[in-house]
Amino acid sequence: MNVEYINGYKNPLIIITDLQNNQIAKYEFKLDKDGLTEEIILIKSRKTNIKNNIIYKRKGIFRKFTLSLKQKSNLQNTLNVINIVNYANITDSFENPLYKIFIVPRKDYEYNSFQVELLNDSITMKIQRGGIFSKGMKGIELVFETINIAKNYTVINPNDIQYSGYTMPILSLKLQT
Repeated sequence: MNVEYINGYKNPLIIITDLQNNQIAKYEFKLDKDGLTEEIILIKSRKTNIKNNIIYKRKGIFRKFTLSLKQKSNLQNTLNVINIVNYANITDSFENPLYKIFIVPRKDYEYNSFQVELLNDSITMKIQRGGIFSKGMKGIELVFETINIAKNYTVINPNDIQYSGYTMPILSLKLQT
């Protein structure tokens, strides 16, 4: 079966580890319409040479992930957001982080993870209409950026992956005697 997407289709995960990479927490998000946006940012420097020509030096890329819960965030998503923000802000006495944050853009390819920094200076949370019958919060958005520069943008093409567990036809040849 051929598919038309890259990098998977399931919900994203945020994984919190200690500084020795021991997993502390794992959060899965049920997405609203806006979902998870991945932005590829090219890193380059611009210089002008002696002849007044502009020269660009390409240094690599980094990724920016926007986890949008602007339309709807159920209770579990909202609690996940609060926990992630709290972990992102725990530091030692020298203001060094005590935890690492990793994003797995699609949980069907959990090995495709990136260490990220939470970029938000603030988090907005609005209660949805409905009073006591409200279906949750809205207006929430988390923005992450990878902390490592990559030389190129790699993708996972699901059509190139061989899955185990499928039965393959066995070809047999009859030998002429």
